[in-house]
Amino acid sequence: GNTNTYVYTWTASPETGSGITGSVGGSPALVTPTAGGTYVYTVTAVDAGAGCTTTSTVSVTVKDLPTIST
Repeated sequence: GNTNTYVYTWTASPETGSGITGSVGGSPALVTPTAGGTYVYTVTAVDAGAGCTTTSTVSVTVKDLPTIST
């Protein structure tokens, strides 16, 4: 379809520490990881009016915060 009225849903694997619990909607989506690790984020876009669905993934490596001692 030409309307491009997509509804976006974001998920993460693993969820723990990724900044997403369950799923997050919207575009853009604001995600703040809480722990270091490698996360695979997946966005699914659905245009129900046109019957179209597309999915894309990205792998992100997050470093742990540095330990600061006084």
